[in-house]
Amino acid sequence: MAALVFFICIVLPFYLMLWISANTGSIESDEPNLEIGISVIIPFRNEENNLPDLINCLGNLKLNDNDEVILVDDQSEISSASRLRGFPSAFRLIEINKGILSSKKHALSIAILQAKNNWILTTDADCVFSESWLNTKRKGIKEHHCDMIISPVSGIPAETGFYSLISHIELLVLQTITRAGVNNESSFLANGANLMFKKSAWEKVGQYQSHAHLASGDDVLLMNSFKEAGLKILYHQNDDATVITKLRNKRSDWFYQRVRWASKTNHLNGLKEKLHAFFFMLWMINFIPGLLAFGPMYTLVIIPELLLLRLYSPIQMSANDALFWPVFRIVYPFLVLFVFILTFTKSNTYWKGRPIKQPS
Repeated sequence: MAALVFFICIVLPFYLMLWISANTGSIESDEPNLEIGISVIIPFRNEENNLPDLINCLGNLKLNDNDEVILVDDQSEISSASRLRGFPSAFRLIEINKGILSSKKHALSIAILQAKNNWILTTDADCVFSESWLNTKRKGIKEHHCDMIISPVSGIPAETGFYSLISHIELLVLQTITRAGVNNESSFLANGANLMFKKSAWEKVGQYQSHAHLASGDDVLLMNSFKEAGLKILYHQNDDATVITKLRNKRSDWFYQRVRWASKTNHLNGLKEKLHAFFFMLWMINFIPGLLAFGPMYTLVIIPELLLLRLYSPIQMSANDALFWPVFRIVYPFLVLFVFILTFTKSNTYWKGRPIKQPS
């Protein structure tokens, strides 16, 4: 009886709240405004294996006369200059000289300052997108009505295995929470792999200066700066606005990337955002305690969870995802606990050969 009362009074209202937030209407207009130019900026470091797919994708991208694509080689061990030979003049490559203290934010800043358009669109070198990606983005732009647009990031396994499966289910959850959080103005999540914002707004909030001591945070912490400045942030739900990233199965990469993510959310300001993050973490780790407290009946929470993700995740949920969901709910709390331990036991964590915390 206690499990049933808990389910009716706590669990169902929680998922109803998420459903209402995630199901808020679209921002998309009927036709793209082709006069709007977009500067696509892609910083990368040692992405030799991903560059062929990225450049092929960029070659198929529909551009208007005002668009540009800026790739920033952030001190890769192998120069990528030869890759862009023969590409249109709209494509530019910036190479950051070795020996300069750099980071992803530094690479982005160099490109943004040189960009000719007010709308900046960032993505990563391990992502691919449809040929109508930019025109779909133009549909989502409401000039003078928003300053930042967050769009979905999906994933395909580059390697098969447990951690690539975990990563895919995790993306389903995180994108649903991102969508709901943006819609109710309490988001603590964003993804720089598919982030668009106004250059003028970026300059207004001081660029990345308020969190320059962190190598990461070009997405979440920038979004937080926009919110603190009272700027408008919207979520753009559209399949053609989505980018697809490659999911790896290397265990160490999975853990250290999550430590990097945790380092960003720890620096968020705002009570609503902190409460949203706190309740999200409680939700993600509640399955094992729920089973211990209420017994097998607590597994009923899987039903509204699957329904919510199936209907309102920005990423389509497959039958295999649904079958793997109970495993995810049991295993994921332990993975989160280990990430939490790593966050506090490691004096610094390295990502792509660089420390997450920048030296003073």
